[in-house]
Amino acid sequence: MTSNPHGLTDGIRRARGADISKLAREFDIHPGVLKAALDGAAGLLRVSRENVSPADKKALRGVAKTLAQTIDRLSDDAVRERLVESVFRDPEGPDEDGLARYTAWCAAGDRVDRAIEGARDLLDLVRSAEKFKISAGRPQYVHWAVAIASLLDFWTHDLEREVTISGHAADPLVIKPSQTLRFVHQCMNSLDKEITEQACRTILQNLRNQEVAGPWMTP
Repeated sequence: MTSNPHGLTDGIRRARGADISKLAREFDIHPGVLKAALDGAAGLLRVSRENVSPADKKALRGVAKTLAQTIDRLSDDAVRERLVESVFRDPEGPDEDGLARYTAWCAAGDRVDRAIEGARDLLDLVRSAEKFKISAGRPQYVHWAVAIASLLDFWTHDLEREVTISGHAADPLVIKPSQTLRFVHQCMNSLDKEITEQACRTILQNLRNQEVAGPWMTP
């Protein structure tokens, strides 16, 4: 019996295939290419957390503090020397001029330095995540944004199409939703995400403001 990792019945699979074919025809995209893009967005949704709570930011602050203190301690000359000694191994075989031992000692020092530098890189990453702005009260938008950003990347880089996000319901002039907005909204619906067109537009604007989606986005 063939395994079905997504848990789809034949009927659901056929219905989804019909939806993809319809969507592909509307936006003039090869169905197989579109399906790959949708599968990629669905994969991101599966690994994305459903909620981003204030506790996450608190946890990051704690990690950043601990990392900073650890890096300071490891960078102390005496501590660093002990670390080097712990990873140093005497070379095998004769070493009449001591060159092999010196080389091994330098290699141990380089390993320790790389580890400390890696900890600094991790600290920078944690601090960046801590500063990342999330709309208060809308954690679901953050979850949806990972898939929408993926769809935008497909729209611009794979299809080489322009991105516009016009069509706000409160606009003084009645403007039809842009092709980009309709594409993203319909793709999210095909992924069984109950997201409104206006929510898609808001997320697109957030991505533009954060420059996550790139400088090519237009109002």
